[in-house]
Amino acid sequence: MKTTPVETKTKFSQLEVINFLRGIAALSVAWFHFTNGNVDFLDPGLLKFSGKYGYLGVEIFFVISGFIIPYSLWRSQFNRLSVTYGDKFI
Repeated sequence: MKTTPVETKTKFSQLEVINFLRGIAALSVAWFHFTNGNVDFLDPGLLKFSGKYGYLGVEIFFVISGFIIPYSLWRSQFNRLSVTYGDKFI
């Protein structure tokens, strides 16, 4: 059975946009540590200022996690009413 490009694209288990945002977040945190990690490493200026808000990459990771966890549960058709926890704790 031959698949069309549309069918192939929907079978990806990862969202490409999320991977892009994860990469941007990781680079921004790394840039923050490079430019602001050691006070004496760089003189005050444009390069040091460019990493001033890199810590916001951590916030992006939290937002991504807040989306991915419910999205994964939705895709797996999770139903909390059908889950029994008693056998796991006893």
